[in-house]
Amino acid sequence: MERPTLQGLSQLRQEEFLRVSPLALFVYDYLITFGDEVTFIWAEPKSIGTFLYFLARYPAFVDLVLSLYVRITLGLPVQQCVALDHVMGWMFLVGIAVAEIIMIMRVWSLWGRTRFMTIFLSILTVATLIAGVTVLGVSRESLTFVSMRDIAPNISGCYPLGSNGAMSVDYAILMGFEAITLTLTLVKCIRHSQLRGSHLINPTSLIDLFIRDGVIYFVGLFAISFINVVMLMGNSQLDAIA
Repeated sequence: MERPTLQGLSQLRQEEFLRVSPLALFVYDYLITFGDEVTFIWAEPKSIGTFLYFLARYPAFVDLVLSLYVRITLGLPVQQCVALDHVMGWMFLVGIAVAEIIMIMRVWSLWGRTRFMTIFLSILTVATLIAGVTVLGVSRESLTFVSMRDIAPNISGCYPLGSNGAMSVDYAILMGFEAITLTLTLVKCIRHSQLRGSHLINPTSLIDLFIRDGVIYFVGLFAISFINVVMLMGNSQLDAIA
């Protein structure tokens, strides 16, 4: 059985910290936005947007709690690590899919909900989801673990031995999807500015804020996906060398 190195154990501890931190940020974000949620979501008539909002917001708690459980529990058997990793992987994919659907609806609205854009965005979304599900399935099946109780009983969780690197393809697919939606948003932003005769965002205009926030969001997502691709590819190369 392959045993983790001291460098690998140190990296694992750093990853544990990075995985616990999002839970604290998520709880903080929830507490400071709960009042707005009650006002603008709970008190408003229910719609598909409401359903997507709850689907994107609350299952994330379960995913983060499971991730924390895996990281802090001593003596987890390998079978349980594998099962929980599969659950978290698919929950992560669902969360990403719901969030992207919400954002694609923004782009669809910006482009006037035309028939062409409806068909184009629907095909783009479905194709991205199919590719993402396929690659995630391949990646999760190839990922293996070793229980820390067999190596260092005082360290919690399981040690991932690596996979075939397919997860980087998933982020590359997501990056391509976000590049297209970002381009569509930027094109609409430029056209809107030209029609208004100004290249500046008007802070009092709802449509301007809608476009600006969309651009900022998609730039952030694209950057995160790019960083994940680079990091995963780098880890795969290190594993291959080792």
